[in-house]
Amino acid sequence: MIILIQPDISPDARSFLSSCICAMTHTPIRPWTETDITVKSDKVGIYGLLDKYDALSGEYTLTRCTTAPKNGCWPDDAIRTAALLICIEETSAKRLKGMYIEYIPSGIIRYYEPTPKDRRRLIQIIRQIQDVDRGLFPSKPLHPPCDSCKYYEKCEKNKPKTLSFLFKK
Repeated sequence: MIILIQPDISPDARSFLSSCICAMTHTPIRPWTETDITVKSDKVGIYGLLDKYDALSGEYTLTRCTTAPKNGCWPDDAIRTAALLICIEETSAKRLKGMYIEYIPSGIIRYYEPTPKDRRRLIQIIRQIQDVDRGLFPSKPLHPPCDSCKYYEKCEKNKPKTLSFLFKK
């Protein structure tokens, strides 16, 4: 069946998709009436693509090709869900508490309601992106991954200085 959709698919991708189909075999299929819906928020300057929408229930589903965590959802998915819900609210004037997340490789579907922490993190990320767009270099995080960062030289150049250098003779 996969070959009908994508005839020149690589063997690795075919194997992965076959395992996903097996994982979803016993999972109830989320109903949907529309797919790939563009939503946006002019207020915060973001947009996104929703995977599934069911007009009968008014529910949205985010589809992920990653395995599911033991509980809840991945932090990136929590932020993505918060962002999409903001966009849905502005695009369709519907205020939803959460949405479903399908973790296809695991065959797991979970409902997730973003927390205030998720929403704060989203706003923080949006502000950081706006700063970068204005040409500002992001400040160093509390526990930076300096060993693997490609901006190490630039970051070291902007390293905060102590006032003690003023008093040296």
